[in-house]
Amino acid sequence: MGHLFDFHDAGGQGGGHGDHGGGDHGAYGFKGVGSGKVTHSDTTLPTFHFPLFSPLALATFFAAIGGYGLMTSLGFAMSDGSSVTASVIAALITSYAVTYFAWKVMRGSIGTSTIRLEDLVGRTGEVLTSIPAGGVGEIAVRTGTERYLGLAREESGGEIARGAGVTVKELSGTTLIVSETKHENQRGGS
Repeated sequence: MGHLFDFHDAGGQGGGHGDHGGGDHGAYGFKGVGSGKVTHSDTTLPTFHFPLFSPLALATFFAAIGGYGLMTSLGFAMSDGSSVTASVIAALITSYAVTYFAWKVMRGSIGTSTIRLEDLVGRTGEVLTSIPAGGVGEIAVRTGTERYLGLAREESGGEIARGAGVTVKELSGTTLIVSETKHENQRGGS
């Protein structure tokens, strides 16, 4: 049946419906050397599609046919055929307007706390689990009001101690490439 929300799949995430293209593909691993690929894509906002068979659209449509039918036959003294035609057209327009208004209200109430990894580049954070030489540790980075915990490597392959401040330099798949900041106890960026 109909849906009040239809989300457009930009491809690359969530299974989708066939190949929609889009998305960037890159080598996975440190400095582009690794086994596999990572894919990410831009997400798009939901778009409105008139849900003719949704309960809201059907209830509005049939109620409007009755109301417009009374107005056109009694108020404007139209013949039965003209009254039905005008009522159906007006009811379709009313049903569309009501469902569009409901969609706008519902869409405005949807929030997200999604952090895009690209937004972390240039941010400062703190090492939670030491980064060994040539290895991976865990860092915490703040972006806006959100805190992101993720895997990180030192950009030149060195080690960074727990509690040290770091700056995110680039991404390698979902691993953050960081360098140690020279300021002590620096936490989170904005």
